[in-house]
Amino acid sequence: DALLVAGGDGAIRLAAGSAARAGVPIHHLPLGTENLFARQFGGSRAPEQAVAALTRGEVRPVDLGRIRVGAVEEEFTIMASLGIDAAIVHDLASRRTGAISHLSYVGPAVRQGLAWEPPEISVAVDDGAMKGLGRGILVVANASKYALGIDPVPEADPADGRLDAAFLPCEGPVEAMVGAIRMVAGGDHPGVMRMRGRVVRVRSRPAAPWQVDGDAVPAAGSSEAVLEVSPEPLGILVPGV
Repeated sequence: DALLVAGGDGAIRLAAGSAARAGVPIHHLPLGTENLFARQFGGSRAPEQAVAALTRGEVRPVDLGRIRVGAVEEEFTIMASLGIDAAIVHDLASRRTGAISHLSYVGPAVRQGLAWEPPEISVAVDDGAMKGLGRGILVVANASKYALGIDPVPEADPADGRLDAAFLPCEGPVEAMVGAIRMVAGGDHPGVMRMRGRVVRVRSRPAAPWQVDGDAVPAAGSSEAVLEVSPEPLGILVPGV
Protein backbone atom coordinates (compact mmCIF):
# COMPACT_ATOMS: atom_id res chain seq x y z
CA ASP A 1 0.00 0.00 0.00
CA ALA A 2 2.90 2.36 0.71
CA LEU A 3 6.70 2.43 0.86
CA LEU A 4 8.65 3.92 3.77
CA VAL A 5 12.20 4.80 2.73
CA ALA A 6 14.68 5.27 5.57
CA GLY A 7 17.90 6.85 4.28
CA GLY A 8 19.13 9.82 2.30
CA ASP A 9 18.21 11.38 -1.02
CA GLY A 10 20.04 8.59 -2.85
CA ALA A 11 17.82 5.97 -1.22
CA ILE A 12 14.70 7.89 -2.23
CA ARG A 13 16.01 8.29 -5.78
CA LEU A 14 16.71 4.57 -6.17
CA ALA A 15 13.20 3.68 -4.99
CA ALA A 16 11.24 6.47 -6.72
CA GLY A 17 11.13 5.11 -10.26
CA SER A 18 9.85 1.68 -9.28
CA ALA A 19 7.35 3.18 -6.85
CA ALA A 20 6.01 5.53 -9.54
CA ARG A 21 5.62 2.74 -12.08
CA ALA A 22 3.89 0.53 -9.51
CA GLY A 23 1.63 3.35 -8.32
CA VAL A 24 2.85 2.98 -4.73
CA PRO A 25 3.20 6.21 -2.69
CA ILE A 26 6.34 6.79 -0.63
CA HIS A 27 7.27 8.49 2.60
CA HIS A 28 10.79 9.58 3.47
CA LEU A 29 12.32 9.00 6.89
CA PRO A 30 15.38 11.26 6.35
CA LEU A 31 18.60 9.67 7.63
CA GLY A 32 21.04 11.02 5.03
CA THR A 33 23.47 13.95 4.78
CA GLU A 34 21.42 16.68 3.08
CA ASN A 35 17.90 15.17 2.99
CA LEU A 36 16.70 17.56 0.30
CA PHE A 37 13.61 15.48 -0.44
CA ALA A 38 12.41 15.76 3.16
CA ARG A 39 13.29 19.47 3.22
CA GLN A 40 11.28 20.03 0.04
CA PHE A 41 8.19 18.17 1.20
CA GLY A 42 8.23 18.82 4.93
CA GLY A 43 9.41 15.46 6.25
CA SER A 44 11.27 14.90 9.52
CA ARG A 45 12.97 12.09 11.44
CA ALA A 46 10.14 11.96 13.99
CA PRO A 47 8.73 8.39 13.98
CA GLU A 48 5.30 9.69 14.93
CA GLN A 49 5.22 11.79 11.74
CA ALA A 50 5.90 8.73 9.61
CA VAL A 51 3.20 6.76 11.45
CA ALA A 52 0.70 9.60 10.93
CA ALA A 53 1.54 9.86 7.22
CA LEU A 54 1.11 6.11 6.71
CA THR A 55 -2.11 6.07 8.73
CA ARG A 56 -3.73 9.03 6.97
CA GLY A 57 -2.70 7.86 3.52
CA GLU A 58 -3.07 11.31 1.92
CA VAL A 59 -1.12 11.24 -1.36
CA ARG A 60 0.36 14.17 -3.28
CA PRO A 61 1.43 13.47 -6.89
CA VAL A 62 4.73 15.09 -7.93
CA ASP A 63 6.95 14.95 -10.99
CA LEU A 64 9.85 12.57 -11.41
CA GLY A 65 12.84 13.58 -13.52
CA ARG A 66 14.79 11.32 -15.84
CA ILE A 67 18.22 11.74 -17.44
CA ARG A 68 19.86 9.79 -20.27
CA VAL A 69 23.61 10.15 -20.70
CA GLY A 70 24.96 7.85 -23.39
CA ALA A 71 23.59 4.38 -22.65
CA VAL A 72 22.88 5.23 -18.99
CA GLU A 73 19.44 6.24 -17.76
CA GLU A 74 18.79 7.46 -14.21
CA GLU A 75 15.82 8.99 -12.41
CA PHE A 76 15.91 11.89 -9.97
CA THR A 77 13.47 13.57 -7.62
CA ILE A 78 15.25 16.86 -6.86
CA MET A 79 17.85 17.84 -9.48
CA ALA A 80 20.65 16.91 -11.86
CA SER A 81 23.73 19.01 -12.38
CA LEU A 82 26.81 19.37 -14.54
CA GLY A 83 29.62 21.31 -12.89
CA ILE A 84 32.05 21.41 -9.99
CA ASP A 85 29.43 19.88 -7.68
CA ALA A 86 29.14 16.85 -9.98
CA ALA A 87 32.94 16.60 -10.13
CA ILE A 88 33.03 16.59 -6.30
CA VAL A 89 30.34 13.89 -6.14
CA HIS A 90 32.26 11.69 -8.61
CA ASP A 91 35.50 12.24 -6.66
CA LEU A 92 33.80 11.17 -3.43
CA ALA A 93 32.07 8.18 -5.08
CA SER A 94 35.41 6.88 -6.38
CA ARG A 95 36.75 6.73 -2.80
CA ARG A 96 33.62 6.03 -0.77
CA THR A 97 33.60 2.88 1.37
CA GLY A 98 30.59 3.41 3.63
CA ALA A 99 28.35 6.01 5.25
CA ILE A 100 29.32 9.66 4.73
CA SER A 101 28.87 13.03 6.43
CA HIS A 102 29.45 16.64 5.40
CA LEU A 103 33.11 16.20 6.36
CA SER A 104 33.42 13.49 3.69
CA TYR A 105 33.14 16.21 1.03
CA VAL A 106 36.07 18.29 2.27
CA GLY A 107 38.82 16.31 0.53
CA PRO A 108 36.96 16.02 -2.80
CA ALA A 109 36.04 19.73 -2.67
CA VAL A 110 39.68 20.72 -2.15
CA ARG A 111 40.91 18.43 -4.93
CA GLN A 112 38.28 19.60 -7.42
CA GLY A 113 38.75 23.20 -6.37
CA LEU A 114 42.32 22.88 -7.60
CA ALA A 115 41.70 20.76 -10.69
CA TRP A 116 38.19 21.45 -12.07
CA GLU A 117 37.74 23.40 -15.29
CA PRO A 118 34.25 24.44 -16.42
CA PRO A 119 33.07 22.93 -19.72
CA GLU A 120 31.45 24.75 -22.60
CA ILE A 121 27.71 24.08 -22.25
CA SER A 122 24.96 24.22 -24.87
CA VAL A 123 21.26 23.76 -24.09
CA ALA A 124 18.03 23.22 -26.03
CA VAL A 125 14.63 23.34 -24.32
CA ASP A 126 11.68 21.39 -25.76
CA ASP A 127 11.65 21.97 -29.55
CA GLY A 128 14.07 24.90 -29.46
CA ALA A 129 17.47 24.99 -31.16
CA MET A 130 20.68 24.13 -29.34
CA LYS A 131 22.18 27.35 -27.96
CA GLY A 132 25.72 27.79 -26.70
CA LEU A 133 25.74 29.36 -23.24
CA GLY A 134 29.48 29.45 -22.53
CA ARG A 135 31.62 27.98 -19.76
CA GLY A 136 29.98 27.26 -16.45
CA ILE A 137 27.66 25.08 -14.38
CA LEU A 138 24.21 23.78 -15.26
CA VAL A 139 21.54 22.73 -12.76
CA VAL A 140 18.35 21.09 -14.06
CA ALA A 141 15.88 21.06 -11.20
CA ASN A 142 12.63 19.28 -10.51
CA ALA A 143 12.35 20.98 -7.09
CA SER A 144 13.72 24.12 -5.48
CA LYS A 145 15.98 22.74 -2.74
CA TYR A 146 19.73 22.28 -3.16
CA ALA A 147 22.66 21.40 -0.93
CA LEU A 148 23.91 23.85 1.72
CA GLY A 149 20.97 26.19 1.14
CA ILE A 150 22.30 27.39 -2.22
CA ASP A 151 18.98 26.81 -4.06
CA PRO A 152 19.95 28.02 -7.58
CA VAL A 153 16.40 27.50 -8.94
CA PRO A 154 14.14 28.71 -6.11
CA GLU A 155 11.06 28.96 -8.36
CA ALA A 156 11.11 25.28 -9.43
CA ASP A 157 7.76 23.57 -8.84
CA PRO A 158 7.92 19.77 -8.39
CA ALA A 159 4.37 19.33 -9.68
CA ASP A 160 4.16 21.59 -12.75
CA GLY A 161 5.17 18.97 -15.34
CA ARG A 162 8.34 20.87 -16.28
CA LEU A 163 12.01 21.07 -15.36
CA ASP A 164 13.72 24.34 -14.43
CA ALA A 165 17.31 24.85 -15.61
CA ALA A 166 19.80 27.41 -14.37
CA PHE A 167 23.10 28.09 -16.14
CA LEU A 168 25.69 29.71 -13.87
CA PRO A 169 28.56 31.16 -15.94
CA CYS A 170 32.06 30.91 -14.49
CA GLU A 171 35.64 30.60 -15.67
CA GLY A 172 36.92 28.50 -12.79
CA PRO A 173 36.29 27.07 -9.30
CA VAL A 174 36.90 30.32 -7.40
CA GLU A 175 34.23 32.16 -9.38
CA ALA A 176 31.85 29.22 -8.89
CA MET A 177 32.37 29.27 -5.12
CA VAL A 178 31.87 33.05 -4.93
CA GLY A 179 28.60 32.72 -6.85
CA ALA A 180 27.44 29.94 -4.50
CA ILE A 181 28.18 32.09 -1.44
CA ARG A 182 26.17 34.95 -2.95
CA MET A 183 23.17 32.64 -3.41
CA VAL A 184 23.39 31.35 0.17
CA ALA A 185 23.39 34.99 1.32
CA GLY A 186 20.15 35.58 -0.58
CA GLY A 187 21.57 37.08 -3.76
CA ASP A 188 21.94 35.62 -7.22
CA HIS A 189 24.78 34.29 -9.32
CA PRO A 190 26.09 37.02 -11.67
CA GLY A 191 24.87 36.43 -15.22
CA VAL A 192 22.62 33.48 -14.35
CA MET A 193 20.34 32.27 -17.18
CA ARG A 194 17.16 30.35 -16.42
CA MET A 195 15.04 28.15 -18.67
CA ARG A 196 11.96 25.95 -18.23
CA GLY A 197 10.55 23.06 -20.24
CA ARG A 198 9.50 19.44 -20.30
CA VAL A 199 12.62 18.26 -22.16
CA VAL A 200 16.11 19.73 -21.75
CA ARG A 201 18.90 18.61 -24.10
CA VAL A 202 22.47 19.38 -23.04
CA ARG A 203 25.85 19.21 -24.75
CA SER A 204 29.18 19.78 -22.98
CA ARG A 205 32.64 20.23 -24.43
CA PRO A 206 34.67 18.46 -23.22
CA ALA A 207 32.49 15.67 -21.86
CA ALA A 208 31.84 16.32 -18.15
CA PRO A 209 30.28 14.21 -15.36
CA TRP A 210 26.70 14.54 -14.13
CA GLN A 211 25.27 13.98 -10.66
CA VAL A 212 21.65 13.33 -9.71
CA ASP A 213 20.32 13.91 -6.18
CA GLY A 214 23.89 13.63 -4.88
CA ASP A 215 24.71 10.40 -6.74
CA ALA A 216 27.29 10.10 -9.52
CA VAL A 217 25.94 9.19 -12.97
CA PRO A 218 28.27 6.48 -14.33
CA ALA A 219 28.53 7.71 -17.92
CA ALA A 220 32.09 8.95 -18.35
CA GLY A 221 33.00 10.11 -21.83
CA SER A 222 29.51 11.05 -23.01
CA SER A 223 29.11 14.72 -24.00
CA GLU A 224 25.32 14.75 -24.54
CA ALA A 225 22.40 14.28 -22.16
CA VAL A 226 18.62 14.43 -22.36
CA LEU A 227 16.60 15.32 -19.26
CA GLU A 228 12.83 15.10 -19.14
CA VAL A 229 9.80 14.64 -16.92
CA SER A 230 8.81 11.00 -16.54
CA PRO A 231 5.27 10.15 -17.70
CA GLU A 232 4.58 8.39 -14.38
CA PRO A 233 4.07 10.79 -11.43
CA LEU A 234 5.49 9.89 -8.04
CA GLY A 235 3.02 9.73 -5.17
CA ILE A 236 4.31 11.01 -1.84
CA LEU A 237 2.49 10.64 1.44
CA VAL A 238 1.74 14.02 2.95
CA PRO A 239 3.65 14.21 6.27
CA GLY A 240 1.56 13.80 9.38
CA VAL A 241 1.78 16.12 12.40
